[in-house]
Amino acid sequence: MKTPLQAVLTVALLLAAPTGGTVERVEILLDMSADMWDELGGGPPRFIPVREALTDFAAASVQRQGRPEVSLRLVGGGKELTDGDWCSDTHLLFPFAITEPESYREALADLLPSGGRPLVRGLEEAIADLEGYEDRRRIVIITAGSDQCHGEVIKTIETIVASEPPIELRIIGIGLDRSVANAATTLAPTHNLFDLETLADTLKWALQPADTRPPVASRSEIRLTYGGEPVASAEIELTDASGSEKAYAAIENGSARVRVTAGRYLASIQLEQQRTVVLPGLVLGGSEDALQLDLLDLPRP
Repeated sequence: MKTPLQAVLTVALLLAAPTGGTVERVEILLDMSADMWDELGGGPPRFIPVREALTDFAAASVQRQGRPEVSLRLVGGGKELTDGDWCSDTHLLFPFAITEPESYREALADLLPSGGRPLVRGLEEAIADLEGYEDRRRIVIITAGSDQCHGEVIKTIETIVASEPPIELRIIGIGLDRSVANAATTLAPTHNLFDLETLADTLKWALQPADTRPPVASRSEIRLTYGGEPVASAEIELTDASGSEKAYAAIENGSARVRVTAGRYLASIQLEQQRTVVLPGLVLGGSEDALQLDLLDLPRP
């Protein structure tokens, strides 16, 4: 049976095919902290269904031509929490290369989650790994939580999504804290899973190439709550980065539908009593799932 990291590499190599002669480089940032052994919703330890889903998905994939160069960076897994320097525990297990995953079997077989999660340090190193490349670049984060070394994950994500040349970022949360997931969702495409039966489909979404076809408008649902309770009524205005596309919708009983092309929008939400909430990086149109936001959890400007 393939190890979870071996399966991750298989998935990335089989699915992330570049177009137009450019080379796509995908850095997978994998949480290997001890938290990946925690149960999720009364089920098995988080790492076990992740391993199973990755293995099954990789085995079912069909090889494509034009495979990308893939690197794999671990966050945690190399030191115990009793070690004084575990906040530096991130390392590049495999550099960018077009590699047959079978050759990695022996190197990955004994990897087990342990220690803490220096996620910001891992992200900073991933950015450095991608320096010097001008073709298609992506970081895929698979994590059970936020940074455990007092790093500011959201600010680091803001730096990544504003990079030039651009770095695409996709996030898979394995039972992330709601406030962390909400804040990440406003900046980059994020799926936060509590039902790991959907993990295989989520991996396919994260590792498949970005859609290069002309953008097509589609309906997106926004669900808005405050402290877990649906917002009774509000108005939302969405503006894309160029300012050329705008959309308006009324939120009733905590829900609204808007028709937009996939992308990042500035959202202005007009609440009761003339209160306005502005979200500078709302990502819409990239998922069939409703975008759920709790205003109480969103970071303050």
